[in-house]
Amino acid sequence: MSELETRYLIVIEKGIYTLAEDTVTVGATAKANGTVLITYVTNKYNTDGTVAGKSTPLTVDSGSQIPKGADVTFSAQPAPGFGVDSWVVPEGMTNPGKNNTFTIENISQNATGIVISFAYSLNRVDFSAVDEDGYPVSAEVGAVVGAYADGRSFNSGDTLTAGKRITLTAKPGDGYVLSSWQKKNGGIWESIKAEGSEKNDTGLVRVVSDVTNNEEYRAVFAAKQERTLAFAVTDEGSGSSVASAEVYVNGTKLTETSRRCARIPICCRTPFRRRSASRPTSSSATNASRATAAS
Repeated sequence: MSELETRYLIVIEKGIYTLAEDTVTVGATAKANGTVLITYVTNKYNTDGTVAGKSTPLTVDSGSQIPKGADVTFSAQPAPGFGVDSWVVPEGMTNPGKNNTFTIENISQNATGIVISFAYSLNRVDFSAVDEDGYPVSAEVGAVVGAYADGRSFNSGDTLTAGKRITLTAKPGDGYVLSSWQKKNGGIWESIKAEGSEKNDTGLVRVVSDVTNNEEYRAVFAAKQERTLAFAVTDEGSGSSVASAEVYVNGTKLTETSRRCARIPICCRTPFRRRSASRPTSSSATNASRATAAS
């Protein structure tokens, strides 16, 4: 019995495995102010030979050998305040530019000599307030305020070092709401969706972090829309009008004139509640009155 059999317990999960001698060598070097992490994954197979997915990523040192056909990823690990400045990659492969990762899928030949350079990272962040047509708006309509995590002001056009984060806060004026946040992507403004939703993000505070390139944001403001609601107050039992009822909308009492035609912002929930001038005394008057609204 060999030393391997006496000293180690080998556990093989159910599946199909192929033993092969075909391997390739991978290697990368990081210059000052950062390091590089090398990981790879291989295919996992079902018992019928079909691909079941990818294996758990395995970390290897530069100069290691990995199986041919694996997907290998080189991940830049810049020091605080620094970002990727450039990559040197094998000839014929797409250079990742200033991105933090470089992946070779289904590797078939040695990939060595990869070099990552880092530089102190300063990226400009611009932000503005516009209307739904993209035109700038006055502060009376809306504004955007930038700030660091410690509360210091961050102005549009300032530069942000790698690893730092800021918040952008939309401040709608009276009679206006935030319609959406937008970010410029390749010269095109795209609406930012709320997390886990297909709807536009209308949260007033937006966090900007992990900035590796110049970025532009804008808050889109729109006027609050209103609907005209006509309603009548009637007794639930008899259906007759209740002249003594008081109607409140958003905490404001409607007068005899205003209750005939009330204009309500549609962006707000509009609770109706009735107050009786006097407490009902007869059994027939105990039926609750109700406010019926029709838009």
